[in-house]
Amino acid sequence: MLNMAIVIAFGAFAAVQSKKNQGGFLTFKETFTSFLVAVLVGLFISTLFSILLFNVIDPEAKQIISDNVIKMTSGMMEKFGAKPADINNVIKEMQKTDSFGVFGQLKGFVFNIVIYSIIGLITALIIRRERPQSI
Repeated sequence: MLNMAIVIAFGAFAAVQSKKNQGGFLTFKETFTSFLVAVLVGLFISTLFSILLFNVIDPEAKQIISDNVIKMTSGMMEKFGAKPADINNVIKEMQKTDSFGVFGQLKGFVFNIVIYSIIGLITALIIRRERPQSI
């Protein structure tokens, strides 16, 4: 949640700065574009770093993290009273998935673009300020 708040804050900051640079007026499209460009640059850098970290720099880290996620998930499912067969099915599916591989990271990148685009649309509605029309 903190990461998401930081990303949104940077996107909103970029939109507000663009608005200031344009004399206090910015169309919806310009506001959304400012927000999205800032967010995309940050997401791209973050995704690139994660790909390098988990696949080049320290490939063992992705296995350690995956194992811990599986343990935490199974523990949480047990606390909620899930059947052992269901827990085993979830664990098998999680073991098949490589969330930290290149493809998994790229899927996460695309998913984040969609989520932050929706947030960007809402932010653009709030921040925009159209130029007054002269008659």
